[in-house]
Amino acid sequence: MNKVNDCYTPNDVMMMLHNITPSNSVYYQVQKLQEGISEKVIAKDEFKEPIRNVCAVDVSYRNDLAYCSAVVVKKDSLEVLESVNVRCKVNYPYIPGLFLLREYEPIMNAVGLLKEKFDLLLVDGHGQLHPRRCGLACSIGVALSKPTIGVAKESSLWHYKS
Repeated sequence: MNKVNDCYTPNDVMMMLHNITPSNSVYYQVQKLQEGISEKVIAKDEFKEPIRNVCAVDVSYRNDLAYCSAVVVKKDSLEVLESVNVRCKVNYPYIPGLFLLREYEPIMNAVGLLKEKFDLLLVDGHGQLHPRRCGLACSIGVALSKPTIGVAKESSLWHYKS
């Protein structure tokens, strides 16, 4: 579970992403951003209260549009408390290790629309099992200052360095 210590605000990360210049150096700039975010991840259980509500987010694509859904459920019954959907333009192609570029904005937009509080966030993407120990789930968790678990579809072990 990832939680934040001294965190970047969602706007901080968004501003850093928007200030990246459109060139090959974009990869280097985002890698440096990930390295900074990774230092703020707390990878231990620090829950003081029981988990009551869980939110899950996922993004899908069609042409140049990203569709993101966020759903908040009660942990014990899985009763849906709230769901929101957003659509936005895709600004970056899929780049292994830099999923943050592609999915940060739609996820943050969807989570920002939620009115229901949640204690834990599940993100379709890697957490610390990432070359820079900062997959999408870590970036989102740090920005939101929320405990977050990355639930990736595929392993990134083939390029992971400890």
